Amino acid sequence: MRLSPASWNLAVKALSSFYQWAAAEGHAPTVPFSYVRQSMTRPDGAHVEVTRNLATVRTGNAHATRKYLEKSCADLLMHALAGNDPAGERDVSFRGRETGRNAAVIGLALSSGLRSQEFTHLTVYEVPPLPRRRTAVPVLLVLAAPTAKGRKGRSTWIGYEGLARVHDYIGWERAAAVEGSRWRPRAPLFVEAPTRDGALINGTRRRWHTLTPAERLRLVAA
Repeated sequence: MRLSPASWNLAVKALSSFYQWAAAEGHAPTVPFSYVRQSMTRPDGAHVEVTRNLATVRTGNAHATRKYLEKSCADLLMHALAGNDPAGERDVSFRGRETGRNAAVIGLALSSGLRSQEFTHLTVYEVPPLPRRRTAVPVLLVLAAPTAKGRKGRSTWIGYEGLARVHDYIGWERAAAVEGSRWRPRAPLFVEAPTRDGALINGTRRRWHTLTPAERLRLVAA
């Protein structure tokens, strides 16, 4: 029978505990396992020593074994963010704001698998155009290297529904929110003549994929 790493380790630890008891009680001459002592640092900064059984195997990292939300749970999350009840109808008791932004951004993350840093620093100009016709084939989404993990650019895919929701937000709710806004970040970078590839930023032509996360937070319309 083939066991998963977690099940194997659980069985090995149970056997190890049994043989340690048997050896201590004189029922077994020795423990049939080898151990190694390791030093590790806890999140609070304390150094501790642990004993590892060499018969155990490595398990997957937490982020690699994380499971996706079931569709019913994802739908419930999207309804809540959009200010709707579980059935998708308008919730009159909802007291949040920016519902279009919330649903668009989380829908983008669920559909494309973007990390938090990637969708936080994604500009509206890097969002791929919406196909003219509804399609079951996902749309390619290219991410700039400075915003990706390890500063390594990558590509992912986004479904039509998620992309349409993002475009609705950009064209309606976001456009209304930024119209006439006087907010300016410290040392703003003014954007002029933007295209899918880049723009004039403080008078210098720059491409989006060269902008760092810190620079992206300073972008404003000229």
